[in-house]
Amino acid sequence: MSYKHYVVEKLYRALSRGYGDRVKQIALIDQEPKQAFSLSKRREGGSNNEGTVLVGLILDPQECEKVMTHGPSVEEEEESERFRRFWGKKSELRRFQDGRISETIVWNTNANKLVVHTIAEYLLERHFSDCKAQVNFTHDQISKYLPTPGNSEISISNTKLFQTKNTAFQKLSNLLQDMSTTEVPLRVKAVSPTSPSLRFASIHQPLPFDLNGDDAVANAVIEFESSSRWPDDLKALEKTKIAFMLKISEQLEKKDYVSFVGVDENYIKAGVEVGFLDVQSQDGFMFRFRVATEKDLAMYQKVQLELPYEQHYHGAVTHHRMVYRMALRFPFYSPAVRLLKQWFSSQLLLDSQIKQEAVELLALIPFLDSAPYIPPSSAVTAFYRTLDFISRWDWREEGVFLDVDKSRDVSMDDEDSSLLTPIEGARMNQALYQQLQTAFSSHKENDPALTLAPMFIGTKVDVSGILWTRQAERSDVAKVVASRITALARAAGTIHDKTMLFVPSYSDYNVVINVKDPHGVSSTKHQFKNLTTHFPSLDKTVNAIADVTTMFFKDLQEKYKHSMILFYSPKHKAGLRRPADNVITAIWHRDILQGRKFKVNLDYSTIPQDDGDVVEVNKPAIIEEIKRIGGDLILDITF
Repeated sequence: MSYKHYVVEKLYRALSRGYGDRVKQIALIDQEPKQAFSLSKRREGGSNNEGTVLVGLILDPQECEKVMTHGPSVEEEEESERFRRFWGKKSELRRFQDGRISETIVWNTNANKLVVHTIAEYLLERHFSDCKAQVNFTHDQISKYLPTPGNSEISISNTKLFQTKNTAFQKLSNLLQDMSTTEVPLRVKAVSPTSPSLRFASIHQPLPFDLNGDDAVANAVIEFESSSRWPDDLKALEKTKIAFMLKISEQLEKKDYVSFVGVDENYIKAGVEVGFLDVQSQDGFMFRFRVATEKDLAMYQKVQLELPYEQHYHGAVTHHRMVYRMALRFPFYSPAVRLLKQWFSSQLLLDSQIKQEAVELLALIPFLDSAPYIPPSSAVTAFYRTLDFISRWDWREEGVFLDVDKSRDVSMDDEDSSLLTPIEGARMNQALYQQLQTAFSSHKENDPALTLAPMFIGTKVDVSGILWTRQAERSDVAKVVASRITALARAAGTIHDKTMLFVPSYSDYNVVINVKDPHGVSSTKHQFKNLTTHFPSLDKTVNAIADVTTMFFKDLQEKYKHSMILFYSPKHKAGLRRPADNVITAIWHRDILQGRKFKVNLDYSTIPQDDGDVVEVNKPAIIEEIKRIGGDLILDITF
């Protein structure tokens, strides 16, 4: 046996003992390049003491991130002695609440490093110091792009901050539901969250009294008990809701809560005024409530706004509940979906061209349809598998069907169960599958050119499969965006330096608009002991949560939807809500680049060609118009 083989075998034994139940399988692969040699001569002996060994781990998602390694009890003297010899000074005696005293190791957690990585570093330092081993964890290069609070001791899979915000929301929800009819005309029947930060899926982890996160103000829907007295006119209905929220605000003020009522004219569609109630909780979190009634859907159907209403109210509530359950079921889903959102955001796609709910559904695929693998037990593995699926997904011919209620294919209690037992996706509820397949076939018949919703992602709560991928109007925009997502995912698979995954390229865009950041760059890096313990004044709070650049982007998107496809994401730099490189990009619609005969009321500026009856898009005029609209907000435009 060579020295290298001895070291590899020793490494396997050390890792197996050190990891224990944290891992299900360890694979060691010798990556030393094979050298050719002549068969007619004796093979020259070379040094076999150097090289690279790749260690692959299949982790147990329930065990791998535990911060303690428990050893034998103090009564087991011989076992305790062996435990101390193996772990050295890291081992210490601890008394637990049940009275048990045992050898224990407490591991320091890190925001960008798994506990198994920390264990490996310690074992190499203790048992392989003579080998001068250098260890490199490939996943750490990616996980560092996930924004984390300044306290770096929080693990990437830790959801404590999300749970803290959920607790604050539940406390406020209970307060609203406990209001009597003497305080509010109708009792509050339900308060339902709809925001990513309340389902463990926002890019930034929520911090108290911090308004810089991507979901700092969390949305929720208030439902009152049934009443036939709600108005039958949409405008009157929305104004009545505002009156109810003003009444709630008065009661909250009496209980020392800071709240205010506002109106959003662009929440559903431009011109439709929808009221909201902002509440600053005593725990340091901010929530925005809107009211839903049993008459809403019929009212919005009359004005053909059923889709945006469904996306903001009932559909948002049912989607939230589903994703919340999945985040509890799969410990690594939360960091995986946050990492995937960060990637979409870095490519200027998140929110501007693909909804967060659609990204959350895509992130579920490696967990719910993992075959031929077991569900991932690390965020980076789940991220890679999702990108791989997107790169191979022929969304023109195939839909995605997700069975969120499906149990595992093989019982984990089977004594003969192997590593393959947790595989997901081999079987699916037949009735649900038939229902989704019928919906997909119907969708293809109704939208053969894919001008409405090219991507179909069906679930139990959205059998239509297009609630989160559908456009309000038929156009080629969604198909262009879907093709771009596929191309970016395929390009990601060819990049050797994975840190470049989150670096956007502007060379593919026809127009690049560099925009000022009116708020200045603000980082989410905080140390808990120095956190702010109060909100700023009301005026400053309103200013802090207003994103002028996003408003400007939405104005451009509405005004120039017939001439260009615009891209923007205010969170595309890791750790920052409003990046220093604040950019809006655009590509021209292909159908307007060709000359066409002049006609009155074209949707974009034109200029005559040499042939007097033919006009073409007047790009300089459109750019100048954008400059006038943006004013001092724009630094420069290249096209």
